Amino acid sequence: QEPLEFDIERAYELFALPSLREEFRAIEVETPYELLVYYRMDEEGVAKVGDGYEFNTDDNMRVEYSAPRQLYKSTGNANIRTLMESPQVPLLKTVHQSLEMAEAYGAGEDWVRGMIVLREVLERDPDNVEAGLLWNYYRAQFNKGQEVLEAEEGG
Repeated sequence: QEPLEFDIERAYELFALPSLREEFRAIEVETPYELLVYYRMDEEGVAKVGDGYEFNTDDNMRVEYSAPRQLYKSTGNANIRTLMESPQVPLLKTVHQSLEMAEAYGAGEDWVRGMIVLREVLERDPDNVEAGLLWNYYRAQFNKGQEVLEAEEGG
């Protein structure tokens, strides 16, 4: 399977359509990069996360029957860890596009995927000052988040 490739020019054409632009604004998405932030994983990644679990179907309704028992159980940290085991980012053609994507991840405080994109930028352009500064900032934010997670889990 090929990695997701993003056609930024086509995305901007779609964002220029008034009806789509209004739909995206309704969910607070102003740019194609902000939309891409919602991309989490490909089909293989979804299969990996769901591996070992039974499907929820109309015949067994596992979610409907188990949800009340899980109502007050905090699963947020575990969900984040699961999603971050194999974080995926779209491939972008230029350093500029990758920096835009990294900034969109940063705006959503998705430091891990932002750092993945910045690592790719720095591999292509090791002297890119903006990427280096963002990398350092994202790394510091990630470390703060790790400290908070560890404190929550330990305390």
